[in-house]
Amino acid sequence: MGSGAVSSFDWSRISLGTRIAGTGAIVLLLAVFTPWVSVGPESNAVTGWSAFWLAKLAFLAAAVAIAVLVLEQVAPQVELPLDATRILLVCGGVGLFCTLWHVAFVPSAGTFAETVGVHVGRAFGVFLAAAAAGALTYGAWRRERES
Repeated sequence: MGSGAVSSFDWSRISLGTRIAGTGAIVLLLAVFTPWVSVGPESNAVTGWSAFWLAKLAFLAAAVAIAVLVLEQVAPQVELPLDATRILLVCGGVGLFCTLWHVAFVPSAGTFAETVGVHVGRAFGVFLAAAAAGALTYGAWRRERES
């Protein structure tokens, strides 16, 4: 290695709201692949990604939020069609809607399935995803207040 100056990333330049929003977006992106629904007497798990189109929409919202945050840091000269904070707020809102929908409404296994002992319930992943979407939304809101 040469003795040339190495460009280092300065975490202190990133506001707390931006850090919270970024962490929420990353966790939401990953939480889509965790169990959202438990099915059956043995509690077999179904991931959000494999079962629900709203989970895929939450994934897309998280991916857009991450892309906006990365663009801000690596290419600040790029002009987005909307203010970055507004984009993050929309992404957080979409993520919250998608995840809270699945917290509120558990799919039914049907009458026959329930008769033979197959039950459907919420799994930890949907709560993790909802909390992450809440963090993304809160971080974006806080970021707007910081500026």
